[in-house]
Amino acid sequence: MMRLALDPFRLVLISLAGWFNQQQQAVIEYLQEENRVLREQLGGKRLRFNDAQRRRLAVRAKKLGWRMLHELTTIVTPATPQYLILDRDGKFNGEVATMLEYIGSELIRTAYRNPWQNGVAERWVGSCRRELLDHVIVLNESHLRRLLRDYLKYYHDDRIHDALKKETPTPRVVERRPSGTAKVVGMPRVGGLHHRYQWQTTA
Repeated sequence: MMRLALDPFRLVLISLAGWFNQQQQAVIEYLQEENRVLREQLGGKRLRFNDAQRRRLAVRAKKLGWRMLHELTTIVTPATPQYLILDRDGKFNGEVATMLEYIGSELIRTAYRNPWQNGVAERWVGSCRRELLDHVIVLNESHLRRLLRDYLKYYHDDRIHDALKKETPTPRVVERRPSGTAKVVGMPRVGGLHHRYQWQTTA
């Protein structure tokens, strides 16, 4: 045991391995800090990639795994959950499924003709379709994103839910009628498609 511990060749190898490990850790810490700075510069803006770029990133991401990606928090880390519940729709097969698996998400399929197994998502999609998409003509992807962003804000901040006893997901203060002359006015939401109502004192 003593001869093994004092073997010069082994000592050199151990020293080199330790040095390489320190260098790799220093590179990782630098890249993490660089990504934090770039995130601050970008603010709320999002980077857009084409399909070829997404595939290149996905191939690398698969080798790291979901947990390591979120530890690194790189500027282009796909913001995907660890698990995704999908139904049996054909659009979730092929390239879509491959891409999601590449970036580390585990795909869980619901049973055939059992939408209740993913009830929350099914209910939200249904509400979004009935209360938004059935009433507008979507011009392009940018328009759709804006509509969904506005509807999502309305859904959380203004739309009451029976399951929450007529409350909104984002808690709000109950407004009392400020005076006998106050009237209820509608505040347009989602381009006037929906409204939030509140008291307004008349002059």
